[in-house]
Amino acid sequence: MVLTHDEVKALFSNMTGTGLLVATGSLRVGLRLMELARLRVKDIDFNMQTLTVRSGKGDKDRTTVLPESVMDRLRVHMEKVRALHEKDLKAGYGKSIFLTPWKESIKMQRKNGDGSLSSPLRDCLLIPGAGRSDASYQ
Repeated sequence: MVLTHDEVKALFSNMTGTGLLVATGSLRVGLRLMELARLRVKDIDFNMQTLTVRSGKGDKDRTTVLPESVMDRLRVHMEKVRALHEKDLKAGYGKSIFLTPWKESIKMQRKNGDGSLSSPLRDCLLIPGAGRSDASYQ
């Protein structure tokens, strides 16, 4: 199904936050959903207005242009996530731990993305027996 320009405009006008950022990234940058999910902070170059897509179609890396309209939304989003991460660190959260053996963890990272700081989860993870909970970021 192909949407008209007006239909896309109407759809975007009803979206906010991360959902709007993902939809904009997909449409304006031409990224697939998993490519968006796997983006890491280090893949974004605001000075060159590019981003690097890792392990894309055919398991190849590529560089693509980052439109100004997406850059602005992305900067705002990254600042919110950075502030949340700093707040979590001060509260003793935001640390990573491996709950599975290393090889299994790598398989999960390839399948699910690499856990970069692009989108925070809404809740902290309570780790039974560890005596602490951790905030998780995607």
